[in-house]
Amino acid sequence: MNDSNKKEQFYKNLVGLFKNFTGRNLHLVKFLIENKAFNEDFIEKVIKNDKLSEMDEAESSAVVKALYFVDISHMTDYFNSLLDDKSDIDTKRDMTKELNDKLDKFIRDEKYEDAIRVRDYMVKNNIERRGEN
Repeated sequence: MNDSNKKEQFYKNLVGLFKNFTGRNLHLVKFLIENKAFNEDFIEKVIKNDKLSEMDEAESSAVVKALYFVDISHMTDYFNSLLDDKSDIDTKRDMTKELNDKLDKFIRDEKYEDAIRVRDYMVKNNIERRGEN
């Protein structure tokens, strides 16, 4: 089995594993920790992260249920930002710029359905629209 097939099979099996723990977040976390699923760098990022420390489980569940992502890239950026050391202001500024740039590009490329999804996301999350540069 080549590396690409191994990686694909790992993702598929990992998703299957997570599905077995649906609704049992604490059991999943305990299972992953007991099986040494995390490296030291990741553990340190989680421990030292102010955003995660201030978020209790009920708030975390409510946030996850309310999330809507424009595309996979945006989703990945959001979850990576949970462990970033950047300030919330920088993250919001970067996100505002990125979404405005995507919206401008979709309009220029006449991809109006994609533009509408981005615009709706921005409106829903109170992200400021700036004019095309």
